[in-house]
Amino acid sequence: MKKWRIPAVLLIVAVAIFGVVKIFGAREAGKAEEEYLFATVQRGDVRSVITSTGVLGAVETVEVGTQVSGIIAQVLVDFNDQVRRGQLLAVLDTAVLRLTVREAEASLAKAQANYLKAKLDLENAKDLIQKNLISKTDLDASQTTHDMAQADVLSAQSGFERAKTNLSHARIYSPIDGTILKRNVDAGQTVAASLSTPTLFMIAEDLRQMQILAYVDESDIGQIKDSMRVSFIVPAYPTEAFPGIVTQIRLQPETVSNVVNYIVVVNADNSSGKLLPGMTATVDFIREEARDVFLVPNAALRLEPSKEMEAMMPQDSRQAGQKPGAKSNGGRPDRQFSGMRPAGEKGQGRQPTNGSGIIWYLDDSGSLRMARVQLGITDGKQTEIKASEHISEGMEIIIGLSRNAEEKPAVNPQVQRQQRRLGLF
Repeated sequence: MKKWRIPAVLLIVAVAIFGVVKIFGAREAGKAEEEYLFATVQRGDVRSVITSTGVLGAVETVEVGTQVSGIIAQVLVDFNDQVRRGQLLAVLDTAVLRLTVREAEASLAKAQANYLKAKLDLENAKDLIQKNLISKTDLDASQTTHDMAQADVLSAQSGFERAKTNLSHARIYSPIDGTILKRNVDAGQTVAASLSTPTLFMIAEDLRQMQILAYVDESDIGQIKDSMRVSFIVPAYPTEAFPGIVTQIRLQPETVSNVVNYIVVVNADNSSGKLLPGMTATVDFIREEARDVFLVPNAALRLEPSKEMEAMMPQDSRQAGQKPGAKSNGGRPDRQFSGMRPAGEKGQGRQPTNGSGIIWYLDDSGSLRMARVQLGITDGKQTEIKASEHISEGMEIIIGLSRNAEEKPAVNPQVQRQQRRLGLF
């Protein structure tokens, strides 16, 4: 019995020691997680855009009205109907218009009769003046009456033609091929064209091509160019991006809530028929674009360094209080770094840019390190890494510190990395 008691005591002691070690390891791991916040370098696409909103509409629309007043007798088309040029859309009641034509015709006949009488009187007056039976004054009066009768005939002729034209306007035809977007009248409704032409129908010429009237702020309008590519979404299809292209920048400004905006016209293909007139579009004007590049969160470039980080920074990066998180250049020192290579590549780098920054990470041994990088396009959330000696895909980089990081004693990064490998937290 005494022989196995000693090993049992040793086993209990060993288990207790392992538990204490694991508990302290977990505490140290918790401190490490609070010390640094990490993100992963990934490959992907990034765009630099100017965002605006606008309203979708047909490229060309025609408002069809009536030039005569009357009661709508028939409406032959409805909403969304496809119509052809010259197709009959509606008919007004023609009873009154036909009476007007008859009155005009009678007036014309009367004027023509008066003209014939005046013409005969003038010829008789000319014969009598040669025989000295009437005076010159009587001849002039006959000539005047003849001329007035002739003018009355012309006036009556015009009235007759106008009456016939108004009668023809009682039949309303489509001026273009297109789609009926609006129908503002029904049979039996009275329309009055005395003051302004009422709109009976609105026809869109071709809904396979749409346009967006986007409102762009005056601070951004200088970056919008003709033929610039556009991507936009509509609430009906929030996960689908539609392509477009800028076709016009209108020079007339519009002021909304004391903000000056300019209308930019964007043309978009609508072969699918998904886009409908009146939809609200969120428009991204694409200034720059990069595909399959290394991307890091902007938080990594705006990182406010701890005292340990500041001690590791080169002297030229700390001059005048310059930090990686300074806001003077998007949170990045405006410097170029030599000896870099394109991210993820070997050999010579791309053309250098003025955008540069510092990224912090832990190396394989768990030690804190910094990497100088050249920056490319940013979308406000992520930034392209154009060149760096140390950044690689899948690498974990530091994007933040815990709120009480500087109040705690510094955690040994090597211990932190070993604990993470052992899975103690």
